[in-house]
Amino acid sequence: MTPDDIRVKFADLWEVASEDLQCFLDSASEIDIPAKTRIIAPNKESKTLYLIYSGLVRVSLETEGLSTVLGELGSGQWFGETGVIEPAVSIASVTAVEDCTVLTVSHDEFMAMRRQCPALTSTLLQLFSSNLTDRLRSTIQFIDTGVTGAPDKDAGNRWYAEVAKHIVGLVARTGA
Repeated sequence: MTPDDIRVKFADLWEVASEDLQCFLDSASEIDIPAKTRIIAPNKESKTLYLIYSGLVRVSLETEGLSTVLGELGSGQWFGETGVIEPAVSIASVTAVEDCTVLTVSHDEFMAMRRQCPALTSTLLQLFSSNLTDRLRSTIQFIDTGVTGAPDKDAGNRWYAEVAKHIVGLVARTGA
């Protein structure tokens, strides 16, 4: 994989210098993930950034034995950015729907990359913070306009799933 391959797949990185993208590639691992593989499990520590080079993943919320699909992410998108910034327990599950090729960077690799390629990590952190800010605003707006006193459990679960979509960022990134 080359810096130009990254630019083509990940439009947000189009203007990043080739040497910085090479630094990213030197730090990242390219992994093939078979369909139906759970990549991130709820209630487990998440500390890895995943850039989807090819394939499709499904993000879902699992509560009380039920799974609610929040949306899907495909080629050119990423997930796990909060865990790479600050490792924490995940609230969502991410499963490969199709065979995927992803580039991964762990929290430790990202911290090392901050010293080696500060311009790149600055760009990535800006992208992550913009996405997280959009998620927060979208979630607050949804909660402010939503019905919190749902009349039945199914309506309450649907509302909770909609809030989770906003938190996870799938509404802003996929229009789900």
